[in-house]
Amino acid sequence: MPKPPTAHVAATETISAKLQIVAALAIPTLISTVNLGLTASSWHSTGSIYNAAIYHRSSIQFCVQILSSILGALQLYVVSSVIRFRANIHLQHNETTLDRLKLLSALWSARFDSDLPRSSAVLLCLFLAAVQIPAAIWASSISPVLTTAEANVAIATPHFDASSSLADLWSQGCRPGSACGNQTQIGQSSAGTITYLPWKSLTGLAIDVIAQASSRTTSAPNRTKLDRTGFTYRGRSYGVGSTLGLLPLFCREGDDCDLGVNVVNLKTSTFFENGYDTNVNCMFNASSELNLVQQGNVDVPGAGSVDVWQATGSLPNGNWDSFPTWGKSTECVMAANDAEGRYLYGFITAGDGYYTRLNTIQCEVNFLPARFQVDVDFLEKSINVTKTASDNSTSSPLDIDPSGKLRSNIFMQLSYMSVTLTTLYTSLFANAFHNNIVNVIARDGNSVTEDPSSSIPGTNDEILAGIQESIEASLDAFAGAFGAAQSMLAQEITPADTKVEFSVAKFGETSYVYGSFLFNAVLILLVTVELVLTRFWRRALKFNIFDVKSAIMAVASAHDEGLAEEAKSWNGDGSDLEVGKIRLWLQRGIPALTTVNRVQSRMYLLRSETSEQHEMMPGTMDN
Repeated sequence: MPKPPTAHVAATETISAKLQIVAALAIPTLISTVNLGLTASSWHSTGSIYNAAIYHRSSIQFCVQILSSILGALQLYVVSSVIRFRANIHLQHNETTLDRLKLLSALWSARFDSDLPRSSAVLLCLFLAAVQIPAAIWASSISPVLTTAEANVAIATPHFDASSSLADLWSQGCRPGSACGNQTQIGQSSAGTITYLPWKSLTGLAIDVIAQASSRTTSAPNRTKLDRTGFTYRGRSYGVGSTLGLLPLFCREGDDCDLGVNVVNLKTSTFFENGYDTNVNCMFNASSELNLVQQGNVDVPGAGSVDVWQATGSLPNGNWDSFPTWGKSTECVMAANDAEGRYLYGFITAGDGYYTRLNTIQCEVNFLPARFQVDVDFLEKSINVTKTASDNSTSSPLDIDPSGKLRSNIFMQLSYMSVTLTTLYTSLFANAFHNNIVNVIARDGNSVTEDPSSSIPGTNDEILAGIQESIEASLDAFAGAFGAAQSMLAQEITPADTKVEFSVAKFGETSYVYGSFLFNAVLILLVTVELVLTRFWRRALKFNIFDVKSAIMAVASAHDEGLAEEAKSWNGDGSDLEVGKIRLWLQRGIPALTTVNRVQSRMYLLRSETSEQHEMMPGTMDN
């Protein structure tokens, strides 16, 4: 029986080395716990992190890659340390083969070894693939990602109160040639012109609304707001949503809502607003009593003799305020009268010119108080308005102005425009209606061949449809202009509750955040079990069997004749199966590796605590 060599007693692992494992585990534990808390609390950023995720994506990914690699390396260090300590303690009580030791070494160092037996190589490949997962999970769990969040806020809608000291801004008409008083207030900003006189200050935009009221296809037309906010209505606006892009979202006083909503981040919003469902019905009235009475003519240099007319007569609901006009068969005036509870328009043209087919057309407008759902897409800057029966809210009456003065003022805008847009050479007003009639003709699938010396093309139905849709679109636009002016200039608003969806940044996808926390929890459980079973690795030696230098010194310390005998026939091949079956034993008392003789039945070891001989029986050995 061989006698164990005399040597210094092996030192046990230091407390600081053991605490390094706990420290290495503490860092990913802290980060995964904080990240889980942020995810569970629905934390998000609309500021610097959000901006970095959008504008500095490459830099963010660079930092995430480094940090995730560090966190994955810390967890791998914990796993390799557990493997090392477990092998260290195990070998003090049990022998193992060189091939098994070679596998443990590869696992500890997380590197591939092609000389391993096939079964061990497969196990090693699975392990090496698995150790790549933590860093990948970390990268997905800490990388800032863009997502959406919701917030309950309020949006301003115009409030019209006839008893207000500022009611004269919107309740009184301002016909051409009048001083108009306070109604001439105009707000100029990057968002456009805000005014109570859209017929005068927003003429170009209003003419475009009339000319493009109808789509040339069966799809809903796109109608631009009378400002520069860039918002477009998909279909009719009904005059609601006028403050979008002009006034910011806000919180009602005393409400707990998210004030961090940045207008740049907004995606969608839905709210309800009261307004008017404006319906227009037009017809040819052969018995029309509207006419142009010639007042004489004047000689205009460059134009010759020009007729001067007085647009006069009456509509079915009474007389209207007549206007003078002039031209050379280019006159087109729209009479308007809001009496007896009716809102009536009538076209008047002169002579047998291009606009003759508009003559005698009369239209009746109905303003029906209604509640509308406004759906906003801030990214596309599009607004969809739909009439709704109820939104479970009865906090405000449907009619935004029971006095009727707002409806009357909106209604008169078209008549005022018709007077100011008739020139010696053409009527911009009539041309706009003509353009929309052409749109209706194209929508019906018909081609348009125009003769400038003839008259407006199209069937009577197409002409009436084009005029009806133009009037509806323009009245919607005028109502929106009054709403914007009331909110911006008079600053009289009614808050409307809205739930907005906006873009935010958060750390990691939810599934990966939970995955990183779960993996770290499993690692904590593994370390805890090891600590309990090994009593904080109490018998672990400083000797590292997986370190080449330490292993060579340990074998040399043993002066093992058995190992020398086995090595006689070895040719240096690390994949030699016979050599791989050599069994080793780690003597606890001294850092020495010795072979287990195949015919030897007993072996003496030294206790590290007392250097006292201790008899142990080795396990069953394979050939």
